[in-house]
Amino acid sequence: MLTLTSRDKAYVRAVAHGGLHDMRKSIEYSGSGSAQLYLTDAHARYQLFGLNGRTKTQINRTWHDTSGNSHELQDLDHDLSASHKNFTGLNAFNFAKGVDTAGTKEYTKRYGDNVFLDSTKLGIRISMPQARYNADEQTMCRFLIFRSKDRQSHVPEKSHDHANPHYDLFLNSAGYEHGLNGYVDHNDSENYIKNTGPSNKTAFGVSALLLNKKKYIFMKDCSFSLGRDFGSLAFETHVRWDWNDQMLDIPAARDDITCADDSDDKNYSWYFLLIASNPIGGTATQTLHTEIYGTTAAKTMD
Repeated sequence: MLTLTSRDKAYVRAVAHGGLHDMRKSIEYSGSGSAQLYLTDAHARYQLFGLNGRTKTQINRTWHDTSGNSHELQDLDHDLSASHKNFTGLNAFNFAKGVDTAGTKEYTKRYGDNVFLDSTKLGIRISMPQARYNADEQTMCRFLIFRSKDRQSHVPEKSHDHANPHYDLFLNSAGYEHGLNGYVDHNDSENYIKNTGPSNKTAFGVSALLLNKKKYIFMKDCSFSLGRDFGSLAFETHVRWDWNDQMLDIPAARDDITCADDSDDKNYSWYFLLIASNPIGGTATQTLHTEIYGTTAAKTMD
């Protein structure tokens, strides 16, 4: 016998009587990133994106020194210098709650507290500016789509994972966790050591490192080259997530519909990372142009 929960029954009634309000969130980004890697020289850059806003990941470093052990979570790039910060939140789940006063409903807003998250689909294009392409410049790239294996949350008590790709996305040849801008002290799994200048690990070295599959789940791992010698001007890919979530009540003050009061353990914090470097150095700045377009579809019950 099939047993339905109260939310299952509410969803069936809403569908049967047409009581659901369809919502669509348009996702658009177009720009060039210029953040450096601490691990390399000035001819290497990276761009880091997230489906939602800036994820809280790292426990405050003072947790190790403060009596009482404060569990305050820090932003993904909270201790990096401005020239090395390059995170962009796509806000794929933001649906502000609207007031249905005129009897009409905007497709970009939610009008009920119960939200049913359907899917998110994106098209991503990474291109080399035409002037650089004609100038015989070359760029070697690695593109990753990933999330932490365990759930991350802006609420410390609900976060099961404190992984931070700036410090632990890869594994180096010695088995140490290594990231874009630092590494993890083996004596303490939460002691992130920030690099403050170039080391002997080049961008090519970072791009060739093994993935840290103990902490992260990877959807895509692509290597490609752009430039006239490589016969390519752009890289393009398409991704889709079928969430199929019947989510709990969303607080009226929160726009992010994944921030339910008692949300499940699904991890919505997917990241996109582009590492780009010039094999011959020269005067390259590696400001590749990235375009991301897509839609998140959801429903709310009136």
